Amino acid sequence: MSKPSKQLYTTTILLIENDTSSRAVMHTLMQKLAGQPVQIYDTSDGDEALKLFREKQPQLVFTDLIHPGLDGCRLIERMRHLNPYVFIVVCSSVELIGEVRGYNFFLEKPFATADFQRVIRAGLAHAEDLLLQSANKQLKAV
Repeated sequence: MSKPSKQLYTTTILLIENDTSSRAVMHTLMQKLAGQPVQIYDTSDGDEALKLFREKQPQLVFTDLIHPGLDGCRLIERMRHLNPYVFIVVCSSVELIGEVRGYNFFLEKPFATADFQRVIRAGLAHAEDLLLQSANKQLKAV
């Protein structure tokens, strides 16, 4: 008899990275390191990212700051306006981070796999906490 899974939902992640090979590596690492089911949507374009954000309503976002379309700073600002609770990770170089507001974590490129895993797990824990808070509110309302 198999043991039932503790995971009752799939976390949705949005990945915005303009470098095709970096995006592919990050996508693969997310799937391997998450330790639970995740649905990953990725794009190289800020405008497409905002569209996906609205449609898919991810719990976690990993974004570079430089990409075609809407730049990373404005993208983060708009995502925060749409969902103030989303967990946003900026993956970029230190030189670019000074003007950015509204993110939860910063990963300097290139980053170690262990650091990437810690941030993914922190984001997944954040998403689970929000889900539990929502469920508790619904139960109290009954």
